[in-house]
Amino acid sequence: MFVAANDSGEENEEWPRSIRANSQRWRQPPLPRKKTKRFELTAKTLDLGYHFFRSSRLVDRAMPYLMHLSKETEETINLTTLQDTEIIFVSRFLSRHVLNTDVIIGTRMPAYCTAPGIAILSRLPEDEAMEIIDRSDLKPHTPSTTWTRKALLAKIRDAKAKGYATAFEEFYLGDASIAAPILDHRGRPEGAINVAVSCSRYSRDEVVARFSSLIIAAGHAISRT
Repeated sequence: MFVAANDSGEENEEWPRSIRANSQRWRQPPLPRKKTKRFELTAKTLDLGYHFFRSSRLVDRAMPYLMHLSKETEETINLTTLQDTEIIFVSRFLSRHVLNTDVIIGTRMPAYCTAPGIAILSRLPEDEAMEIIDRSDLKPHTPSTTWTRKALLAKIRDAKAKGYATAFEEFYLGDASIAAPILDHRGRPEGAINVAVSCSRYSRDEVVARFSSLIIAAGHAISRT
């Protein structure tokens, strides 16, 4: 049996020579990294996301419904919030049919050309919603993007009347999405829940018929109204 150190803290000679050598190297200060002009975030920045998820009441309330929808539909389920003119993905359950693996928690997209964004805007006062539209960088990301002010106003009104919003290949080709708003205790939107599927597997009518009632029910259940 080897003894690491004697009572005075000095290394015991009973240690094998190779272990004593390694011990000396471990005690030396780490070598400085080679200086470059490249910068990168460290894993410590994940602490910010961890504290957000631990403290977010919206994520906490939504999680059981996200899991339920994921199991029931076997499709990708997202929870998003609005920040200025963009939506941010704050939770995401992927399906085996996932379309775009570049979309992760923290991804941002323009609100005006996404189903969650339109769903959220539809529950704001109309002048407030259009003020966000007016500050957005409106442009056609795909041939199917709804991007003119007049068309977006009509889409927001339609979503408000129906209780859900849809987007078909408006930001990504091949992507179909249907979303419902999540409201706070004042009736203002604090987020949206959506189902994302492939246009190759569902027609537009099938997306609405299959998922609209599910997504509306989930939005109501998560809401605090």
